Amino acid sequence: MMATPKLPASPLLESMVDTRRGKRKEIVIFSPVGDLGQLDGFCHHVKRMGMDKDADFAFIYRKGLQYKECGLSSVQATEKYPLGTSGCFFAGQVMAYRLGYPIIVVTDLDALLDSRKTLMEMISIARREGKVVSPVSANAENPGVSGASNMNQWSVFPRHVFETVGFSIPFFWRGGDDYELLWRYKSLGKTAVYRQGHALHPISGHTVFHKMLERKKQYPYVASLLKALLYMKEYQPAAERKFIFWYAYYSYFSDVFGDGGLRKVLKASGKFVRPVVDESRPALFEIRQGKRCGKFEGWSPKMLASTLASPFLLALFGEYCIYRDRVVLKAPRMTIFCRGIAACALAPFRLLEAFMVIAAWDDDKGRLRGLDMRASNAVLVEKEFEKFLKDKKLAV
Repeated sequence: MMATPKLPASPLLESMVDTRRGKRKEIVIFSPVGDLGQLDGFCHHVKRMGMDKDADFAFIYRKGLQYKECGLSSVQATEKYPLGTSGCFFAGQVMAYRLGYPIIVVTDLDALLDSRKTLMEMISIARREGKVVSPVSANAENPGVSGASNMNQWSVFPRHVFETVGFSIPFFWRGGDDYELLWRYKSLGKTAVYRQGHALHPISGHTVFHKMLERKKQYPYVASLLKALLYMKEYQPAAERKFIFWYAYYSYFSDVFGDGGLRKVLKASGKFVRPVVDESRPALFEIRQGKRCGKFEGWSPKMLASTLASPFLLALFGEYCIYRDRVVLKAPRMTIFCRGIAACALAPFRLLEAFMVIAAWDDDKGRLRGLDMRASNAVLVEKEFEKFLKDKKLAV
């Protein structure tokens, strides 16, 4: 074990263990650990790629998980409170920054980089241009199609950018933090996308139908994305329009399929609450895999039009193909047709609701607005987040 200065303290973390070996490297790779099986796969991946020779590692374990020897030169910590994914990424970025590494790589545990070469070239660009460099994302089901970059999938941060632009916002609870962080950095010209390599990531909840069936996991992400768009209004002019669109989009499907749980999540999207999601699923449809369906595709106006028309296609044909899956109707076709008509009629009212959420957000001048997320303010944000967890009864 190497001799190092005392590990940085944090009110959000406990039980920090230093198992780094030899001379400290210039690179640290951080990932939250919520699943020990995924940790095994991650460790195997980075060793196979030879990245363990290039970097030290930092892990934050979900509260309740036990440390696991992974054979990597690493610093490991445990959440003091359940931080949610956004809180864990914030705490991990702060921990890596305080450890003093010049290059900080941030990634989900189940995102796999295509090669060591990609990592080294991204690091070279980050050092040369002083920007955060991200690979494009591909999905494990169809790796030939690449999508947008993602700040939580092998993004390379030069340490100094946390001093000028800042860390992830932790208050979203689950998701949304990476989207907001991407646009905050992009708005300041501090991002670069490396398109010669990709991060491979399993897709989950990739359509509104999958979200409705994986509601306990996916609805908090919906709420956090909407909250991220509200935060982004200050520096991204299109954010408010995007919020209105997505609010109306999800409202349309909640009305078609009578999903009261999704309605509650949408109406509370401007509030700082942990979404409580009813696990009961809508019984109007099911999803089956179908060989005759297409592969995963990138988002497009054509895909959007097809998805919005899907209730009426379900009413006409009894099923609807999206990507490689079939949505199969279980309710009478006339029922879904009438619900589709009603959802269209309700659309103006849902748009009005979206404006009301925005107005309430703008009127609330609480302490969680306009946060300074730069490194110099990290201690204050940590204390604020700890208070938030306790006040909202999330610290259990």
